[in-house]
Amino acid sequence: MRRQLLHRGATRRGLALLFVLFVLVFIGIFITAVLRSNISQRQYVRMRRDRARAMALARSGAEEAVHRIAAGSSERALVRETGRGRYEASWEVDPTDRQTFRVAVKAISDRDNPSSAGTTLRCRVKTSAVDGADRLDIVDTEWLD
Repeated sequence: MRRQLLHRGATRRGLALLFVLFVLVFIGIFITAVLRSNISQRQYVRMRRDRARAMALARSGAEEAVHRIAAGSSERALVRETGRGRYEASWEVDPTDRQTFRVAVKAISDRDNPSSAGTTLRCRVKTSAVDGADRLDIVDTEWLD
């Protein structure tokens, strides 16, 4: 009789141990899934932020190129380092219309990591000559990207 009682207690302890082990494994899997999801979301947010910064830099480069075109600058390219990244802009006269310039800007949002999110932005700038001046008036800017 005593043996049966001891055996029954050992069986209950064994079942309780299995139950606790199952619960711990389940909690571990759940925590792992939550952490992986969190890491993925952080990487996605970082990528979106870098891409938004790169787009803002590209727009800045395009605007600077447009101002240089309007000022009648003989330069056809510029490179600018900022606290938020760098951009390279270049422009040329459109061969089909001498009053139109094609502008291309490549921007990288992280100076320390050149492989980070970058973007290229293109636009077409239509100009008209100002009488008696060495500058051009900007008639229209068409964003191509």
